[in-house]
Amino acid sequence: LPGSPGIVVITEHDHSRKRALMSESLEWIAMGTGIVAAIMVSADLGRRITGFAFIVFAVSSTCWVMIGLSDDEAPLMYQNIVLTVINFIGIYRWLILKKESG
Repeated sequence: LPGSPGIVVITEHDHSRKRALMSESLEWIAMGTGIVAAIMVSADLGRRITGFAFIVFAVSSTCWVMIGLSDDEAPLMYQNIVLTVINFIGIYRWLILKKESG
């Protein structure tokens, strides 16, 4: 019964507030990691740093996919699914694939 000692009633408002807080947190993480990754790539600090930048970009795009899914924003979600694939190609190219000498 609501108001009884030891019983917690979670309302729809509580769920909405928690979801909004989670979404807002993910937005800040996605934005911050995207900025950091762009700085890493633009600084041209070498192959290894560029490869790690693609890992950071992948975190960003994955967050945006989750936000798009949570907020029912299909264009945002699909764009970032594609960007996540591109980021994994970048990870492979810059960190896994051996650079040809010559």
